[in-house]
Amino acid sequence: MSTIFFLGVGSWLIAWASALGLQWLARAAVAARPLTLFDTPSSASDMETTT
Repeated sequence: MSTIFFLGVGSWLIAWASALGLQWLARAAVAARPLTLFDTPSSASDMETTT
């Protein structure tokens, strides 16, 4: 019975750690995304003005 309990607690801790990792990755992606969003319109407008 204790092995089932420890397996459940271990799997819950693994799921919690992976959720924190995914949240950290999502924050990093959101933090890096505005740079690409601001870069692409400026480069597109530069291409439009040069043509």
